[in-house]
Amino acid sequence: MSAVIVHGQADGNGKNPDDGVKDASSSGDSNEGSNNSIEGIVNIMSSGGSDTGCGDLDTSDDELVGIVYDEGLSDFSSICGKKACITSTKYKPTNITVTLVGPCVFCKKGGLEISRAAIEQLNDGMLTGGIEVSWRYC
Repeated sequence: MSAVIVHGQADGNGKNPDDGVKDASSSGDSNEGSNNSIEGIVNIMSSGGSDTGCGDLDTSDDELVGIVYDEGLSDFSSICGKKACITSTKYKPTNITVTLVGPCVFCKKGGLEISRAAIEQLNDGMLTGGIEVSWRYC
């Protein structure tokens, strides 16, 4: 059982190139480009810097950062620097792409905790958690 922290940005339009919500499955496949999606709930990550496990230090709420759970991942170092595509699945579908940078010990299956900036991107500018999402490696 493992999880990863994510760090990255949405594309120029605040969207991932994917157009819609993918069908979610319970698979935790960590293969790059995998179409397997995981469903979960996104909440706001508490701020404050810490070692991310991939050699980076995150201290900024201005960047799109977060924590992602993936039950199928046994060695998080193998995915450092890879991308994850996150899609909000309720109300207005919105997509962001982030870069994986380390482990999380408190994430629930399929759940994510992301920065305030990332929450605002996924939630049409509103700063609230509890957003239903699907995510996959991309």
